[in-house]
Formats: sequence, structure tokens, C-alpha cells
Amino acid sequence: MPTEMLQDDEVEAVLRRSPLVRVSFVSEHPWVLTFGFTYLDGDLVGMSGPGHKIVLAEADPRVGFQVDTSLEDGIYAWESVHGHGSISFGPPEDEILEASRSRHGVPPDWFFADRMAQMETGELLTYRIRPETMSGIRCGPDSAPL
Repeated sequence: MPTEMLQDDEVEAVLRRSPLVRVSFVSEHPWVLTFGFTYLDGDLVGMSGPGHKIVLAEADPRVGFQVDTSLEDGIYAWESVHGHGSISFGPPEDEILEASRSRHGVPPDWFFADRMAQMETGELLTYRIRPETMSGIRCGPDSAPL
């Protein structure tokens, strides 16, 4: 399976077009969770409700992350970005909410109602992953071997 490294601009292109990020948390047991995200000013950002991820991040904010194009491209030819950094959760930031709406469009009614209820109770949070390192690879028929 031929693969090749992505250039920095190609890494950013993958982050701009992929809607999901898989995040691994450092804890006593392995945890990998999937988030919807937007790439904003070099960070991976999005919205979140309450959950175990908050406890994990408060205990140790270090995370690994992986984003790929398999939703679009399938499992045989794809691009993938991986790296590590830190995650933080906080009250809703207008910049993140707007970037998320702009990137993902208007959410379905059921999702919007859930997020509005979380906003009213103070449970709606935004998150920010600040990458320390990241790189990417491409796999496909036209890829040069690494």
C-alpha cells in the first residue's frame, strides 16, 4: 500500500475538510472519543456537552488526535493527520460557536434543541485542542512510497 508524507498545506487542507477528530486521553485506562470539530487559527475546536471527557481532561490535558478523509474517500485511498497536544474545555466562546456553524451548517432540530437546553443550564462547553506536533500521510494508488 503506497503512502507518502503530506506537506504542511496538505495537512491544513485535511483539517479544513474533515468533520471528525478522534481524541485519545491519557488516563489509567485507554480512552478514545470522537468529536465534531472545526480547524480555527491552528487549533481544533468545537462544542461539547457534559461527560467523562471533562474529568479526563481535568486530570491530564494531554491528548493525541487523528483526523482522516475516510468518510469521503473510503478505506482504500485516504489522507490522515495525527499529532498530540493539550485539550481544554470552557464556557461557550462565540468565535468557536460561529466557526462551527459556518463549517457544519445549521444543525438538525433535535441537536439544536439539546444544545439550547445545555446552554440554558450552563452545561454547554466549547473545547480547544492546541497541537504541539502534527503530521500527515496519504495512501492511494498515486502515492510515492515513504
